[in-house]
Amino acid sequence: MPTECNTELFDFAPVVRRAVVAGFDGGAITSDAGALLLGATDRAIRLVDRFSQCFIDRRSQELVEHLVPTLVGQRVFGIALGYEDINDHDELRHDPMMAVLAGKLMAWCEANGVDFIFGLAKNVRLNRAIGAELVAAREESRTTGAPARRFKDFIWSTRKSWSCQRRVIGKAEWTKGEANPRFIVTSLSAGDGDGRHLYEKVYCARGEMENRIKECQMDLFADRTSTGTMRANQLRLWFASMAYVLVESLRRIALPATDLANATCGTIRRKLFKIGALVTISVRRIKLAMASGCPYKAVFATAHRALAAAADTS
Repeated sequence: MPTECNTELFDFAPVVRRAVVAGFDGGAITSDAGALLLGATDRAIRLVDRFSQCFIDRRSQELVEHLVPTLVGQRVFGIALGYEDINDHDELRHDPMMAVLAGKLMAWCEANGVDFIFGLAKNVRLNRAIGAELVAAREESRTTGAPARRFKDFIWSTRKSWSCQRRVIGKAEWTKGEANPRFIVTSLSAGDGDGRHLYEKVYCARGEMENRIKECQMDLFADRTSTGTMRANQLRLWFASMAYVLVESLRRIALPATDLANATCGTIRRKLFKIGALVTISVRRIKLAMASGCPYKAVFATAHRALAAAADTS
């Protein structure tokens, strides 16, 4: 029997003449009951077992307490559940130097025979260049009641940062009652496609890929690379990537027929993993009594059935 200690209680304002007190004396309670689904996903795809084989264990085996798969799984599951490592750091966002760096990157691509298609920040000069197209899109949108867009292909250069003129494609869009101009710059020729094709089929296609990269960075801490060596930072990125593969496998296998079919890793974590539960341990079983009012218990049940079926066929 564990020793019982007097726990400090915190008093709050009474509710309907009842005293309200709180204390950290609830016993074995978890806020991550949904991690069970991560374990089931791992059993279906054997991610941790395969990933752990990438490591060479140079420890003295007679002193080993935790095997490599256990240590690797702990880190991957921890990241998937939102527990980043303790070395936090400031992110570089919206750095004004990025505009200058983009110009240098284009020059490097051109010098090395690498084609490119980049987003281009709008400004007054660029907006003026597609003024007629914006007017035409506005009139069409007002007539049809739906968003409208036009494209203009032209040669353009910045006043200082670019070394030469380049092909720019402007999207003149009118949506939700206002202008929404966007621009891209590319080395691709007219033979590679007209402005609409390059914008909608080439440039925008990369947007979904970028969303997945941002998801891994923002939800699974892939941008936490503050370690002093490149090798260590690479390992941290691998752990974040494996956590992404795990959650993405759960989304792909268990959630297609649910409201979370297209949810991000962060949303899946909040709604499906962060479930409060009372843990009861007996001789025969370990039971997690999850919160009865959980709004996603039907999704949890659906996911459990899908993962169980996937494990049976793997």
